[in-house]
Amino acid sequence: MKRSKVTARQVARRAGVSPTTVSFVLNNIRREQISPATRQRVRTAASDLGYVPRAAARSLVRGRSDTLGLAIVYPHEYVFIDPYAPNLLTGISEVARLHNFRIMVEIIHEPAEIDLVNTMLRSGEVAGLLQYHGASQDEVHACLTELTGDGFPLVSLETTLSSDLYSVSIDHMAGTRAVIEHLIDLGHRDIACIAFDSAEHHVYERLAVFHDTLRAAGIPRRDNLVRFGHFEPATAITAMHSLLREHPRPSAVYCMNDMMAFGAMNAIREAGLRIPQDVAVVGYDDVRFSRFTLPPLTTARAPEVELGRRGAEMLFDLINDRKPPEMQRTLHSELIVRDSCGARGGFYGSRP
Repeated sequence: MKRSKVTARQVARRAGVSPTTVSFVLNNIRREQISPATRQRVRTAASDLGYVPRAAARSLVRGRSDTLGLAIVYPHEYVFIDPYAPNLLTGISEVARLHNFRIMVEIIHEPAEIDLVNTMLRSGEVAGLLQYHGASQDEVHACLTELTGDGFPLVSLETTLSSDLYSVSIDHMAGTRAVIEHLIDLGHRDIACIAFDSAEHHVYERLAVFHDTLRAAGIPRRDNLVRFGHFEPATAITAMHSLLREHPRPSAVYCMNDMMAFGAMNAIREAGLRIPQDVAVVGYDDVRFSRFTLPPLTTARAPEVELGRRGAEMLFDLINDRKPPEMQRTLHSELIVRDSCGARGGFYGSRP
């Protein structure tokens, strides 16, 4: 037997109020004349009857959608293997729940699909949009600038495309510099890098920081100590085995994320070498497994959950017609020193 749906009118009769009052209370619409006792009576009646407001009706009452959009534009193929996207979503969802909003995620792979961003906002499908993108920045810029100029709530994550766009980003360049300087301070001179095999602009920026930091310390550039991996451990294993065949072999390796650092550590052990006595390893991100490797991984903690949280807070300011305190906000990484670099176990510099 099909169960009949409970209506707002039934809740109103149970609570002794009007259907309009039920709508205001259950959709968190503030009205001074509705007392706390009345609000509680309505919620109790709704709970007793098993009433759930319809999403479409809820949006009509609010005058807007109760959904946030997250558009991940031109992602690399490992976007959900690397913990970055889950961390980002964790921060966004923390804020969205406080406002009783849900999150709609769109993965945009091709330039022709960028119109989805237009559709999500202009149709009212979402109340506001957070947008993260990798490569092909120019193809995104015009779309976002037009939407912002037309007054749609929109925040860009990780990349400041224009001073006219609201954005929150992490200073990955300073974090990269910190881990390289840490290795140099430990006495390393033959420092290798396993970089992302990607056309994304920030990869070249991080490589430039790597080389510039070595040069500033008076260390000659060795392009033969740079390899590339696909964001995950398997390709980093191959890259590290290749680096170990160089002469002189590197005494330390910087990996652009912790997932590749895990692969590098595996390759070093497969070669019969010790970490950090023979080869020190540092990563980047500080994923939750980094402290449990053997030895625990030295890395830079990128505040990815905080990035999602701050981006969502900025977006809700815009949705509610409040001007955010900053147009562009920058978050900072933190150097996390563990055992894989050798700092806790004595000096491990380059061999003569």
